[in-house]
Amino acid sequence: FYEMGQQYGIQFKKLMKLMLFEVKLMAITGEKKGRDFFRPKPHHMLASIFKMRKYRKIYQKVAEEFEINIKKYYPEILELIKGMADSTKIDYRELIFVNCMVEYSLKCSAFGAAGDATLDGRPMIGMNADESKVIQKYYINVTMKPDNGYDFTATYIGGTIFPVFGMNEHGLSFASMLLFLDNEAMSTIRKPQFLKFSVLHNCKSVTEAKELFDSIPASGIGTATYVADARQLLVQEENPVLKKTIVYDNGTHRTANFPQTEELQKYVKINKLDDISFFFAKDRHRRIQNIFEKNIGNLDENVFHSIISDHGSPEDETVNKSLCVHPENTKGIKTCASGILSPNEKRMKVFEGNPCQN
Repeated sequence: FYEMGQQYGIQFKKLMKLMLFEVKLMAITGEKKGRDFFRPKPHHMLASIFKMRKYRKIYQKVAEEFEINIKKYYPEILELIKGMADSTKIDYRELIFVNCMVEYSLKCSAFGAAGDATLDGRPMIGMNADESKVIQKYYINVTMKPDNGYDFTATYIGGTIFPVFGMNEHGLSFASMLLFLDNEAMSTIRKPQFLKFSVLHNCKSVTEAKELFDSIPASGIGTATYVADARQLLVQEENPVLKKTIVYDNGTHRTANFPQTEELQKYVKINKLDDISFFFAKDRHRRIQNIFEKNIGNLDENVFHSIISDHGSPEDETVNKSLCVHPENTKGIKTCASGILSPNEKRMKVFEGNPCQN
């Protein structure tokens, strides 16, 4: 992992330094009440530049506290970060900080199907990763081959260590995103979402993935995670106080920054976010379900591509509020990368930018 971290740093040094600067700047700019972390005002950003030196020790201290949790549940990832720090000469603690902070930035749609719901009975996962302007330039694909564990390929936000979606050599498929939930109950130092990253190099089945996830405390922020093998689909939705895991032999699941499980829906919190920031989550959530209902029993890669490319329909009032996100409809937020993962075939299709075009 240390050597993989070194190589990662060599490949993406400039990207990582720019990411670190922008995330720290956004964190300082967005700290006051009423400010939007994702769309900071230019004059607020200018004032924040002069505060960065003052805040550096604060963020390094936060990273040291995060490190305690990471060391307990996923020590290998610290070796990866140390390797990144070695080859980039970026402070190790600041790399931990930026990796924990960027978990807040993902605004996405994910869905899966298994068994009788699909055309051939084989599970699949689909996902769109959508970002604000400051993050759009960072999407990369990385293949990792650890000495111990399984090889895997995944799509990342450059400079980070948590895959948006990916697949390992056994076909085990993974996708993860944030849920807009009330996180009031989270501790000062939350459990990072990327503790689940180890599923790609440690697991080859849904059963093994569930055992791993059960051993990890609930993520410190609202999270939805999808895992599929050749037989089953696992979905875990959680926030700091509740973790709900469902394993499907047959059926479908959908998430659009809005949870499907009723237990988690009561934690949905949007009063601090305007409609664009919330990003039409309920509309996307409803749209996936409507397409699923029309194609149940016939879901395959073609239908999944039609879903990730979908712009909505007048029949359910989702025009330009659906999964394929274009910046003119969302004040700059757009789809940066999409994936269709078919574990049985060990095939992951990755679309760069809007899948309706690329």
